[in-house]
Amino acid sequence: MDVLTVAAVCFRDQTGRVLTVRKRGTDAFMLPGGKLEPGRPRSTARFARSTRSSASR
Repeated sequence: MDVLTVAAVCFRDQTGRVLTVRKRGTDAFMLPGGKLEPGRPRSTARFARSTRSSASR
């Protein structure tokens, strides 16, 4: 059986608000995250860094 590794992160600001995202064409909100590329170790996940820099734009 193939294994799909996914990761998510929870960002909260000083007032307790939680950052959520919504994929285009959907109504559901979720925590930012993503799938690792096949063969990449979990320690190389960088989605949190890219999410953080995207949010500051």
